[in-house]
Amino acid sequence: MSDWIILRFPFDDPQKPEMIEVLANVPMDWKKYLKKKAREVKKEGRYIVADLLYKDEYYSPGTMKGYI
Repeated sequence: MSDWIILRFPFDDPQKPEMIEVLANVPMDWKKYLKKKAREVKKEGRYIVADLLYKDEYYSPGTMKGYI
């Protein structure tokens, strides 16, 4: 299981990225989706997608292990 995160790296200060959105479902076309997000946010920068990978113990409580 993984989630996806969209980060914006500003052109003027790339050392300070901003989290734009966390997604559980992957869009069909990342390029179109990132362009749409950039228009919505209205901030210049480089928009990057990252896959967040988890181990079972990080995202689900111990009592839920039998249900997953």
